[in-house]
This record gives sequence, structure tokens and C-alpha cells, in this order.
Amino acid sequence: MKKIICAMLIMVILLTGCSQISPEETGTASTESGGSLTEDELAAVNEALDLKHELRFGEDGKFKILVISDVQAGIITSKVQERIRILVDREDPDLVLFCGDNSREIIKAESLQKYVADMVGYIESKQIPWAHVYGNHDSESIRLTKEDHQEIYESFEYCLSKKGTVTGVGNYVLPILRSDSDDIAFNVFGLDSGAYGIETMRNTGDKYDYIRFDQVLWYRETSELLEKYNEKKIPAMMFFHIQLPESDIAWQHRDKLEYEGECRETGDGLVMNSGLFAAALDRGDVKIIVNGHRHCNNAMIKYFGIKLCYSMTVTTASYHDKDMLGGRVVVIDQNDAENVETYLSYVD
Repeated sequence: MKKIICAMLIMVILLTGCSQISPEETGTASTESGGSLTEDELAAVNEALDLKHELRFGEDGKFKILVISDVQAGIITSKVQERIRILVDREDPDLVLFCGDNSREIIKAESLQKYVADMVGYIESKQIPWAHVYGNHDSESIRLTKEDHQEIYESFEYCLSKKGTVTGVGNYVLPILRSDSDDIAFNVFGLDSGAYGIETMRNTGDKYDYIRFDQVLWYRETSELLEKYNEKKIPAMMFFHIQLPESDIAWQHRDKLEYEGECRETGDGLVMNSGLFAAALDRGDVKIIVNGHRHCNNAMIKYFGIKLCYSMTVTTASYHDKDMLGGRVVVIDQNDAENVETYLSYVD
């Protein structure tokens, strides 16, 4: 009997050894979580997972995101810093997102460096990862490009934003890992929604820009790739500055939909529907989209199963309503990430 068992063990060892083919021989790279990917796919996954600070659900299985928008000023006042401090202390977020129009008309690099330091200083001191996207006012500097801005932003220790490789600056994904494994439980997609319309648009009276097709394609391909790596679909969030046309359409039909909050401003959204919402519906991963841009809106409206939301501002430097100062909070449960919770957190 022992001889038979030994013989069987030897055969198993030999067969196992013969089946171990190197990635170079197959043209694929093996990953612990996702089976076999091509070398290019594995490089793209590694790029997505390569964050300065790992994002991971807490031991309670929860992950909390604080979204602040439209700080848009030339200097950060002590009052703005205080409001950011109040929100961070109250909500204790795992990630802070700045949803565009973070600054306005800053023309010197050293001035922008100080501005960002004042804006994120408390967040950095608490060692909380943060990220940002750009709005229309971020582009108004006559001397600093968004690439210049990006270099300054990324110089901060806890900034997770990335420039990206498609149209605009700041198209990236932030994967959030489970608390009990290295599986991806949730993705956060940041997109650059542009600034002001190209000449043809301006001639027709259309003010703002639109999200380009290569950005939509990048989102879709990245979503599919991370699903392949993870071996299951990954629920996701998107955040970008200017709202989609679907946000306005949904609000017009709010009496037939699930909604809360208010939209005191209408219009002035992205001028061209380039298919991002349709792509998100087709992929079936995006559960919530958060925008800024409209300082007097704080609504959430559920449209085709996706929560379309506005964040809020913490500044009175630009137009505002005093009862809409604060931020939006997004809470995800790794065991029920399809059902994203969101609420408003007010200051003043």
C-alpha cells in the first residue's frame, strides 16, 4: 500500500512540474487574483493598483468618502480651513475627493503650491488619502496649465490623483481592496469634464465642454480589465465636475423617480452627450456619479439605477446659498457594494 501511495505522489509531482510553463512561453502573465492576463494587461492593472497609499476597507467592512467641490478662490481663508476641518473630524473619511473648481485664476506656481497646501493641510496632517479632478475655473490661469497644476498636486504625500493618458488631465481609477483579501471591492473613477466649449460651440452659445470619446472608451476598457483581473464585476463610483445631460433629464422627471435634496440651478451642463452614461449602464458597474459645478444644488436622483448627485462647497468666496455649505458623503459596504449609501454633511 505504501509503495502505491509513493508512486502516486511521484506521478503528481512530475505532472505538476510539467504543467508549470513560464509566462514568457505562453505570452501571458499569471496574477494571484485574476488568472492569466497578457503582459500589457498586467502592466495596466499594476498601474491602476500602484497608489501612493493603498485604499482598503476597514475591519468593519466599510469605506467612507467625503466629496467637496467648488472651493474656487485665489486664497484659502481660515474659515474655509475650519469648515474642511469640521467635515473631516465629523465624518472621519477614508478618502477625500475634491470635485473640481478647486482654485481660480492663480498664475504663479508658488502661489498654487501654497493654496493647495492650505486647502489639504489638515487632511495631510491626518494622513488621509485624497484626490481631485478639474473644473472649468481651474483652467483659467493664464500662465499655469492643468499639467502644471497636476505636478503641484501630485507633489503632496497623500494625493492619489494621476494625470492619465487620454483627453484632459486627471483621468484615473482608484481601486479599493477588501479588508480580508487583496480582491478589489470597489472602484472610484475620476474624469476631467473639461472647461469651456471649443470655438464652434461658443459660436452657438454653448458655454461648456464635454467628455471625449477616448475618455469613455478608457473607462470601459479599464472597467473590463479590472473585472477580468478580479474575476468578477466591481461596483464603482464616478466623480467629475460638470454634470451630464442625464442629470438634467432626470431632474425634470423627478416626480416619477427616487430623489432627495434640491436643484435651485438649471442648465449650464456638459453641452454634448458623448455616451458616458450609456457606457456606464452597459457595463453595469457604476452605482453613483457625483458632480459639483452648481453651487446651489445638493440633489440626489436615481436614474436607471444610478444615483446622480451634487456635492456642495465650503466657501462663500463665490456665489452660494448659506444653507448649502458642506460636502457629500458616500459610504460603501464591501459585502453589499451594489447599494451605495450617500448623504449630505453641512457646516455653518
